[in-house]
Amino acid sequence: MFTLSPEVTTIYEPQIMFYDGSFGANQWFWTFGDGTASYDQYPIHVYEEGGYYTIGLLVTSGAGCRSYTERNLYIEDIFNIYVPNSFTPDDDGINEVFIPKLTGRSFVERYTFQIFDRWGTVIFETHDMDEPWTGDVRGGEYYAKDEAYNWQVRIQLKRRG
Repeated sequence: MFTLSPEVTTIYEPQIMFYDGSFGANQWFWTFGDGTASYDQYPIHVYEEGGYYTIGLLVTSGAGCRSYTERNLYIEDIFNIYVPNSFTPDDDGINEVFIPKLTGRSFVERYTFQIFDRWGTVIFETHDMDEPWTGDVRGGEYYAKDEAYNWQVRIQLKRRG
C-alpha cells in the first residue's frame, strides 16, 4: 500500500511525493509509469508530460516475502507556450539555441516556428516542436549577425469534443 501527494495536479506542478505504507519491508522498487523507477522508500518524482500513469510498488521483507500494489495517477495537461526573449549562440554552452517551450503538446495539431530578418525574409522555419534555431541561416548557409530578429509561432490546436 502507498499514498502520493498531491493526488490531483497539473503539468504546472508535476512533482509527486510517494509514501510507502507497508510494514516490515526492507527493499522497495517503484515504477512511475513513464519508464523510470526508484529503489527509495519515499521517492519524489517529476513528470515531464501530462497524462495517465500507473505507479507500481514492489516491497520485499527481510524474510523474502514480496507484495505488489499499483494505482493510477492523472497529471492534467495544459496548453501553454513560453518564448525566450534572447539567446547567445557563441559556443559557451549557455543559451545556445532559441526555441519556444510548449506544455500540452498533445493538444497541438500543427506547429510552425519562423525567424525573420529585419527585411521580413524568412531565414529559419521548422514544423518540429523540438527543433531550435541555432543562429544559422537557410540551413547553415551562414550564421546570423548579432542584431534583432523577429519570430513567429503559429499553432493550430486539435478540436476537442
